[in-house]
Amino acid sequence: MLKLFVLFLVLGVLPVLLGMPWAKASGARYAAACAYGIGYFAGLALFHVTAFALAVFHVRFLIIIIVYSVLLGLACLGSLARLRRTGALKPRQANEPREKLRWHEWVLLAVFAVTLAVQIYHGFASEMSYMSADDSYYVALANDVLAADYIGTTDAYTGMATVLNMQRTIQTALYYPAYLTAVSGISVAAMEHTVQYIQLLILAYSIYTYLSGELLDKRENRLIFLVLVSVFYLFGYHSVYSLTFRLLGPNYQGKAVLAVSLTPLVLAVLIHALKEPYRWRNGLLLFILSLSAVSLTLWGSGTMLAIVTIPVVLSLFRRPRNWKHLWYIPWGLAAPAAFVALYTAYSL
Repeated sequence: MLKLFVLFLVLGVLPVLLGMPWAKASGARYAAACAYGIGYFAGLALFHVTAFALAVFHVRFLIIIIVYSVLLGLACLGSLARLRRTGALKPRQANEPREKLRWHEWVLLAVFAVTLAVQIYHGFASEMSYMSADDSYYVALANDVLAADYIGTTDAYTGMATVLNMQRTIQTALYYPAYLTAVSGISVAAMEHTVQYIQLLILAYSIYTYLSGELLDKRENRLIFLVLVSVFYLFGYHSVYSLTFRLLGPNYQGKAVLAVSLTPLVLAVLIHALKEPYRWRNGLLLFILSLSAVSLTLWGSGTMLAIVTIPVVLSLFRRPRNWKHLWYIPWGLAAPAAFVALYTAYSL
């Protein structure tokens, strides 16, 4: 029971706590949804830095678990201190009563709740019983780390010891389920196929909720947006190349998290950042999110170039132009460029 409580903290409470200072500073319309998305990927970025830095020096995974847990706890304490210093922890009294939901908004909310419930049920009941080649490989990687107590030193196909696999060592998100298994006692397969499956569904829709608040002013339009997105996913499972496959299929794989969660989050952050003058804290957030992209997949290192650059360049067609927004491009691309260069040099 204690380990399950720890798992709830790691996957539920701590991400919200970690991301809340960013959400409050940006004035996000849906602060909790914004905080959960940013906090989860901030925690993943912290795991990436910790795990990669220690793995290349052949440090035991048990030590990585301890170091990361301590750093995560300190980061959350820092977030609490920041919230207290800014007064965000004090309950705010609304000057005006909130507008009540109208009947058609209740209908939209009910439709969204039903489609989301069906997708969550999907995780318990059906599709996750299959095991593709990639999926079994990733499960084996995480299990091998727990068995060998080292990252990147076991061939997941043969189980034999090997030299450091730099490609898989950089993709530290592959070993995050092993960390969750270590703190909870739940097997890696059950963690990826059930626990993380549900958690990543909730993460994705939290980010879509945050994105709707950045895109649309009217609450009715935001509800319509969420209904359309959920229905699109529910009925879009037509091939392994669809976004639905990435959300309702192996949604714990790095490419899936990048496609359905991290990319919309980066776009939501940029929508807000490009509305206001250049701020270094927005650049720092893009840097943190780009670290998460690197940890998910090497493919993500390349796609961050387009994800960050295209919105920033398009914003320059507005008047008045803010040329300082161009600084967001090096913020977002510094980490991917560094790890791609490191991987290339190691390969050569």
